[in-house]
Amino acid sequence: EPKKETASPIAFENFLSSEVKKDPSPCEEGPKGEENKPLNDVQTLPEEQKGRDEEKEREEEPLESVQEPSIDERSKEETPVENAIPEAKLEENVMTPLVQAGGEAGHWTAPPAKPTKEAILDNLGMPHKKPLKPYKLPSYDLLKDYPPSPEAEQEKLNCERRKISINEVFSSFHVGAYVEDYTIGPSVTRYNIRTEDGVSVGSLAKYVNDISVRLNGVGVRFETIVRGRNTSGLEIPNDHTSTVSLKQMVKALPQKPGTGLYVPFGVNIDNAPIFANLADFPHLLTAGGTGSGKSVFLTGLIMSLIMRNRPEDVKLVLIDPKRVEMAKYQNLPHLLCPIVKEPSEAKVCLDKLIQEMETRYKAFETAGVKDIGEWNNEFVSDSDYAKMPYIVVFIDEYADLSDCCKNVGDSVVRLAQKARAAGIHLVIATQRPSVSVITGTIKANILVRVALSMSSAIDSQTILGSGGAEELIGHGDMLVDCGQVSRMGFTRCQGCFCDGHEINAVCDFIRSQMEPDYSPMFLDLVDHEAVTETVQDRIMPLSKSEAAARSLDSFYESVKSSVMEMEYTSISRIQRQFGVGFPRAGKLISRLQKEGIVANAPDVAGSSKGFRVLVHSDPNAKSSVALAKDN
Repeated sequence: EPKKETASPIAFENFLSSEVKKDPSPCEEGPKGEENKPLNDVQTLPEEQKGRDEEKEREEEPLESVQEPSIDERSKEETPVENAIPEAKLEENVMTPLVQAGGEAGHWTAPPAKPTKEAILDNLGMPHKKPLKPYKLPSYDLLKDYPPSPEAEQEKLNCERRKISINEVFSSFHVGAYVEDYTIGPSVTRYNIRTEDGVSVGSLAKYVNDISVRLNGVGVRFETIVRGRNTSGLEIPNDHTSTVSLKQMVKALPQKPGTGLYVPFGVNIDNAPIFANLADFPHLLTAGGTGSGKSVFLTGLIMSLIMRNRPEDVKLVLIDPKRVEMAKYQNLPHLLCPIVKEPSEAKVCLDKLIQEMETRYKAFETAGVKDIGEWNNEFVSDSDYAKMPYIVVFIDEYADLSDCCKNVGDSVVRLAQKARAAGIHLVIATQRPSVSVITGTIKANILVRVALSMSSAIDSQTILGSGGAEELIGHGDMLVDCGQVSRMGFTRCQGCFCDGHEINAVCDFIRSQMEPDYSPMFLDLVDHEAVTETVQDRIMPLSKSEAAARSLDSFYESVKSSVMEMEYTSISRIQRQFGVGFPRAGKLISRLQKEGIVANAPDVAGSSKGFRVLVHSDPNAKSSVALAKDN
């Protein structure tokens, strides 16, 4: 056999060294990296020796020889990203998919989209804009003008005699003071007293009783500081009181747009009208005994609001436990709900006003506004949402309401603390301003107070924080504590008068243009949690829902049995007979109609008889089948 030739190790080593010395051509260059290093270096040099040699070469190389490649050279050497990074490297750098809680890798579910501003406001029940109905504000000609008092000249003569008598008292006690002049007001005359140098005005107060005795026992009120004058004052009632008309007061109110919430107090001793903006109060507390003019004062506030505002702009809530003081305003389009007469319904109404307040604040937060003024004037102009009406709550006889419903004070306090920016304002009136009724928390949140004539200085102290109201003469004579009117003590003024004929004329004019538009939220004011506990409930306690349902069913059955003994019935008849409000009586009629006990419509449109009763409890009564045709 021929002998096989094998290459010697020396020849193979020489071959490798010769290949390394060759300069590779550019086209023969392989991929950059460690794979392109000389093979003899890899085979002949150990790793440690290789590292030491490379480090030594870097130390010996001069710094000047290291040159930064130019921008053009770097751009030429750059390769596309997809070629520069191997595919394997790209796969290593890909981020692992997020895993949703409770899910699997690779099945990430995006978070739900944030609801839009419009969606949030729609969920809150914010109404959209509607075309305004034609409406005309009542004319001031519907109100009466009262002529000046015919005893005006006689009153001046009386003032001159009293001026002489007061100066005689000062002279007899050797007091360095005298009456400089006097100002005749509608019900009170102020005698302006000037003191001599070195005489303190505080020393004059001790002579008030002596002056009262000299003037045959008339009431005298001393005012140390008179705003706008450098004299003190003695206020003495006139023998004849002049009537201040509501027409005179509403004409004096600002007439510019946006001033619809200005309300009148009356006319001061200088015969200047006194008024303020209810939106800036933001709440009002008034008190007065029998015959003080408290109800007439509330009438002036209500009349000024309904005469100067559209029903869409201002809504009223009237709470009248006496049932007769506010009856003339029923069915007005300005009312947010029918007049509230039951104490339990008043508590539910105030709680729903708190819900309305919180809803408005959520809407303000979403819209990026801070109060109702910015909502109506800025946000609404650029959106499809309607304006929010101001809500003014009138509560008459608050003391009686508080006695019948113990928890009503908590709702009043919460509204007084927060409701201003939401456009909800309180006007609270009471005849008995005791400390247990007008608590310190209520007074701390209701800064505007109006005190009419009181029976004692203690009552005056409760409402005003000082005496003085016990010296008022009644019939609209009042002391006003309002920062918008005066920041130096109280302002004494005579309230405006408005009789029943004027109220009826204005209310009839408003009703002729628009029907009442009650809020559905405030139609059901029944306190479903207030149920009467029965003997069976004591033995086997029921849940609140079961007890409420049982109470409502038992009440309905009593109404049903009573109606089945009648020939005709109506909502007003059920109100009078069972002492319920308009919303509850309407629901009872609707339920009777659904059960076929009462006809769905009157026999004659507009008939005062009401609805015919189709089913009677007496079997000898008219057959329901025979009367079905009347339905």
